[in-house]
Amino acid sequence: MSESATEKGDKPEKQPVVVASDFSAALEQPDTFQLCPLGLQLYSEKAVAPFSVMSVDIEVPDNAGHLKTIACTGAVVRCQPEKDSDRFRVWIQFLDLPEDTRENLKCTARAGNFLCSYCLNY
Repeated sequence: MSESATEKGDKPEKQPVVVASDFSAALEQPDTFQLCPLGLQLYSEKAVAPFSVMSVDIEVPDNAGHLKTIACTGAVVRCQPEKDSDRFRVWIQFLDLPEDTRENLKCTARAGNFLCSYCLNY
């Protein structure tokens, strides 16, 4: 009988994530995508000015594997070109996220292995 990833202590395989925003069309994210109740780190085809406030729709799989969309508003805290790529890495901090949405994001991010290193400890 084979062991599951959880039984072996391995992280679950990341599921595909698509992010659409004010500054970029829907774009599938690489494995380094991060999502947590504090914000997200995503990849964009365009540079975004720091302190820009924007809306982001995140499509993530739920526990049953069905895609659901979570709408958030956040401020860009950092943007930098990605090496060896035509994309930009963008960090967004969520603004005024309702507690139920924050908890939903935390559960979804934990299940999908998207949590940032800070939130992994809480």
